[in-house]
Amino acid sequence: MKKAKNNPGPCPPEVMSHARQLGERELHIQAIIQSLRDALVVFDAEGIVHFCSHGCAEMFGGQEQDLLNRSIATLFADRWFGPSWQTEWLGNRRTGQEMPAHTVLKGVAKRCDGREFPAEISISQWQRLGTTFYTAIIRDITELKILEDRDLRAYVNRIAISALLEIGIEPLSLHRKLEVALEIVLTVPWLAMQYKGSIFLVTEDDHLEMVAQRNLHAHLLQACRRIPYGFCLCGKAAQSKQIVFSAALDERHDITYDGIHDHGHYCIPILLQERLMGVLNLYVDYGHVYDPEEEAFLTTIANTLAGVIDRGLAEDRVQHMANHDALTGLPNRMLFHALLEQELRRAARYQQILAVGFFDLDHFKAVNDTFGHEAGDLLLKAVAARTRQQLRDSDILARLGGDEFTLILPIIGDRDNAIAVGKKIVQALSEPFIIQGQSCQIGASVGLSLFPDHGQSADILLQMADRAMYAVKKGGRNGVAVYMESGS
Repeated sequence: MKKAKNNPGPCPPEVMSHARQLGERELHIQAIIQSLRDALVVFDAEGIVHFCSHGCAEMFGGQEQDLLNRSIATLFADRWFGPSWQTEWLGNRRTGQEMPAHTVLKGVAKRCDGREFPAEISISQWQRLGTTFYTAIIRDITELKILEDRDLRAYVNRIAISALLEIGIEPLSLHRKLEVALEIVLTVPWLAMQYKGSIFLVTEDDHLEMVAQRNLHAHLLQACRRIPYGFCLCGKAAQSKQIVFSAALDERHDITYDGIHDHGHYCIPILLQERLMGVLNLYVDYGHVYDPEEEAFLTTIANTLAGVIDRGLAEDRVQHMANHDALTGLPNRMLFHALLEQELRRAARYQQILAVGFFDLDHFKAVNDTFGHEAGDLLLKAVAARTRQQLRDSDILARLGGDEFTLILPIIGDRDNAIAVGKKIVQALSEPFIIQGQSCQIGASVGLSLFPDHGQSADILLQMADRAMYAVKKGGRNGVAVYMESGS
């Protein structure tokens, strides 16, 4: 009788149920993996890809089978994925020690067509049949990066605007405020600007005058010192009251020079409501692409600068009124004394001769009495203007009050030079003035004192010049004398 063969018989129901559950679970896991928007990649210790999800193929722009058996390095930018990636990425995961908490790496991934994008990578380790594998989850953070950059820009923008507003209330001259303001604008990190530019203010005769600059060529400092509306890009921005953008030197650039490098510009009108206050001139690299976000921010900067300028001009007017004669615009007594002290310190330091002058007008009272105070005021303004024409730019003319004027003649050289200046003033003021259609004839008595011969202090030098002036008057008026020569 033959033995019956071993027959396992039908599979027990519980085994079939367990196998069915495992199959369903695997299908469920596969469905989850394939539905992930993040890329899931399995690779070995040598970096060879063994599996990639459908989301990975979509993210990198290829077919799943095309990504298999490739090096993980091909999924990342060369400049980021270096030769030490195994140490940096896997670290002690390769030692078999207990897995540390996941570290999220931020890097630059590369699509199959070579386009790069920012990514986050999270890596975990696992074993199968004694072989170590790694699972990398790669997330495209392009949109997140855009939002982060936008938030960072907004934060930087707020800092820049706040800094400009703070500059506006600092006790500085308007010129200095605009120098600092330009520095703030040029150092905003996200703006693609060269570290050079300028700020122009509007003049009374509709020109632009450069009042602040950074790193401009010497030729531009001269040629752009004062420009009319409509001339070159800055003048065109002033004329149109619209931003002028240029990506290169073009026909709108009226000012060039030999050796100039090709470049572009943003020229932004500085407007207080509709009133033109000036122009902000910034440089960009050749071929720079116009950016609406840059324009919007620079418009905000210009609007803020308009407030700084308006406040600065008002403060300068107040300061000018406090330190200058309202009628002639010359320095008043207080400013004259401050300037004289300053010039005396400089003369002492460099052992230079300085002259102090004191003069008043001969026969001025007769003009005032004959033609009235309005004519007298016009005559004083004309005297100030004519006297100023006889002086160097470094010389200082001031009005103390009434028909009394004072002079500072720094680095005058010697007594003869000082006397020569005094004679020029006397000669100029002896010529007739036409005031309100009437010819007026006056003269001037000029007294001079010299530093250091006649004194070391401002008060003493003024007293000596005053005595010299009265000596001229006693001698017949309309002349000039130096203190020691005239007697006391």
